[in-house]
Amino acid sequence: MRGKAFLVGFILMFFWGTTKLIADDSYCVEKLAEYKLNKIEFEQQNRILTLLRNNLDKQISQIQSLKSEMWKIWQDIEAKRKDIESKKREIEKLRAEQTEIKKKGSEAQSKELENTAKYFASMKPTKAASIMNNMDPKEVARILLKMNEKAASDILSRMDPKKAAEVTTYMERAR
Repeated sequence: MRGKAFLVGFILMFFWGTTKLIADDSYCVEKLAEYKLNKIEFEQQNRILTLLRNNLDKQISQIQSLKSEMWKIWQDIEAKRKDIESKKREIEKLRAEQTEIKKKGSEAQSKELENTAKYFASMKPTKAASIMNNMDPKEVARILLKMNEKAASDILSRMDPKKAAEVTTYMERAR
């Protein structure tokens, strides 16, 4: 009987140990499956991070390229601004010179007009009128305005009436 009890005890112990092993195996299988799932998830996240890192590197490179291009454009704008400022100063200088030349030209023209007026005033009114009848009415008006009123009126009275009227109109506008 003792042998039977031993055998039963051994069999019970064997089955109990096997069930425990089976239970331990299912735990291991579950943990292995969880590990594999975690590994797959980790690898996917790692690939995503790698893609994001590569994309970020490309964007950084593009930003640096754009920054460099923007710097070149800014330098070009700055150079053009300086060129414009230089040209503005040059224009101002040329305008000042032009004004001075006009002033001198105007003074010389005025002096020349006064001399011409003196020549015509020294002529006989009939002779001056016959010459002025053949001149530009605006020019005649400028000359007569440089003369004294008596000499101018003597010449105007001896000019062709239509021409005299035209000259008088220019004289009125010039005053």
